Amino acid sequence: MILKSLDRSDIRLYEYKLTAIPQKIKAQLEFKIPAREVVAQDIPIVNNSSTEWKVSAVISDQTKGLFSLARDGPTLNSIQKIVKKQETGNITLFFKPVWVCNVTATLTLKNESTKEEYEYELKGIAEEPLSNGHEILNCKAREEKVHYFEVKNTTDKPITYEVWTDLQNAVGQKTFTVKPKEKYDYKLTVKPLLGGVYTASITF
Repeated sequence: MILKSLDRSDIRLYEYKLTAIPQKIKAQLEFKIPAREVVAQDIPIVNNSSTEWKVSAVISDQTKGLFSLARDGPTLNSIQKIVKKQETGNITLFFKPVWVCNVTATLTLKNESTKEEYEYELKGIAEEPLSNGHEILNCKAREEKVHYFEVKNTTDKPITYEVWTDLQNAVGQKTFTVKPKEKYDYKLTVKPLLGGVYTASITF
């Protein structure tokens, strides 16, 4: 900007430098999967500029640690990623529920180069887990059949399991405890009184 007096005896020059900061962009992501499953969602970062970008991702406001920026290992709540010019990079978000739940969290992406910020409201819904397998027992009427189910404890603490089954004439322990990082062969004894085909389930 140039300011001049009417007689041109005083001339002043002003230089302005303006920085435009983009508004925060908000969106929502919802996940719905069975408990003990893992789902991944890629969030693409498209860099069409002439310089590389440094992008940070941070998960906040979560209590159970079920959202993570790493598939394996403990929960990872923050990472940084370099996206080269004229390339596309992905920030991958994982939802890893261990049991039935309904949780929320916030994922914030910040582009350190352009000052852009994206905020995702996360919602995770974990439904009843899927069956671990399908077992076929070939039995004879009025004769006992013994079958073992392998139950693994992948945690760092002992877990006590309660057993429920709707299979008729089946006998087994009502509860049992598995030590950390070990497995237990649960014994179930079946003695059908009549011939036929029976369908049932067993839950630990």
